[in-house]
Amino acid sequence: MKKKRVIIIVCSIVVLLSLSTVLISYIYAGVLNPVSTLWGMMKVTLFECDYEEIQSSPKVIIANPDFELDTYMQSQPYKSEFCDITDLQDQIIYTYNVGEGQELIELVEHEHFVIWKWR
Repeated sequence: MKKKRVIIIVCSIVVLLSLSTVLISYIYAGVLNPVSTLWGMMKVTLFECDYEEIQSSPKVIIANPDFELDTYMQSQPYKSEFCDITDLQDQIIYTYNVGEGQELIELVEHEHFVIWKWR
């Protein structure tokens, strides 16, 4: 009986920790995968990479705060040109003209990294 109770408690703790990491990842980065979020944060902060894509659809990138979004957009294979900045409550949204369409990118600043979220 005691062994069964211990297994239930341990499984409950593991489930709660897993759900909390998913929730924290979603709150900070807008991504449900905490492993990719943690890996991106480590690459940018510890390994000093310029940026790391942590989700492809919709695209979410964690970047070094010194690395500019405009530099990233110019390095893409498609032609993109800066169009506008919209400053809302706690949100900065960049608009880029890409071919015949537009891409809206939300910038979220943190102390050691920046998150770019495509809309």
